[in-house]
Amino acid sequence: MDVQATGGPPAGEPRKLEGPFPPVSYEPDDRCARSYAEAVGCDIRPKPPECVGPCKHPVVQPFCREGWCYIPKGCFIMGEPPCQKPRAAATAEPTQVTISHDFLLQEHELTQSQWAALGYPNRVDEQEKTKAAACVGETCPAGTLTWFDAISYANVLSARQGFPACMELSECEGEAGKGLLCKKFVPTHTPYSACPGYRLPTEAEQEYATRGGTVTSLYTGMVLKGGISDCVLDCALHFSSWHCLNHGDAVHRVGERLPSHWGLRDIMGNVAEYSVDVAYLLPKGPVVDPTRLAGPVTPEGVPWSRSVGKGAVYSTTWGISSGMRFTASDGTLSRGLGVRLARTLL
Repeated sequence: MDVQATGGPPAGEPRKLEGPFPPVSYEPDDRCARSYAEAVGCDIRPKPPECVGPCKHPVVQPFCREGWCYIPKGCFIMGEPPCQKPRAAATAEPTQVTISHDFLLQEHELTQSQWAALGYPNRVDEQEKTKAAACVGETCPAGTLTWFDAISYANVLSARQGFPACMELSECEGEAGKGLLCKKFVPTHTPYSACPGYRLPTEAEQEYATRGGTVTSLYTGMVLKGGISDCVLDCALHFSSWHCLNHGDAVHRVGERLPSHWGLRDIMGNVAEYSVDVAYLLPKGPVVDPTRLAGPVTPEGVPWSRSVGKGAVYSTTWGISSGMRFTASDGTLSRGLGVRLARTLL
């Protein structure tokens, strides 16, 4: 029997969520001090100087309201260990990362109702057939949008709710929401996460929120079967995610799987989600609020590839692991690629 969401995402424009937020306590993250061989089958400890204590992770408790979940600041180990099998060859070595700010993350992927409420056209079924059929409806994920479309939407939502835009777009072609492409973009705040408006999350924020204090390949446990290209039944994933084995050849409405430890839904699978970053390997740690905006083209004129988190409905079990990420160009149009907005709490 399928697990169904209680209630559903708020209809229309995403609502402005204000505090108070619950008090947060912290516990030492002792991955610098002991082996996680029992948990993940190999030692994922970063070796000095990559790991420098203390690294404190907040005690994880769900606090979600009006379609947003509260994610408190903290320290975690980002990346996947070389001994985790299978594993993406380009995945970064485990690196100690500090998220220095509390932030809100949408409880669900941005829905078509929320997309349309700001005047953006729903084009999710306009593209040719892909690996999964379209989901069309108010609570289906918004899709068939470029990275610039997503930035434009975040800027409009910020303006409507009294926040500054987090990214300025210029030299653009096309209409916002209809495959917008821009030659230039500039963040309005330094660092990027200092912007109080709505924005795309960084790679680090995506993984920090997905893991929710866990160290295993999935926040529900370890993947125990199959290789990186295999689609196999795994109990650690079935009730928390739409993926290659259970998706039924279609993208699904948001919120139909069990929530994560922080209350986030569809944080693995269903549609992949844009981050603000280009794809890159983390530097040797420790690092604070890492991000790499770059682009939209390299000095050689080659388009940058954006980092895309947490896989889609047709991803294999390993393809939606917490540390896995894929790439997509700024102009990618796919019903299997959506967005989940973030907002820093200052």
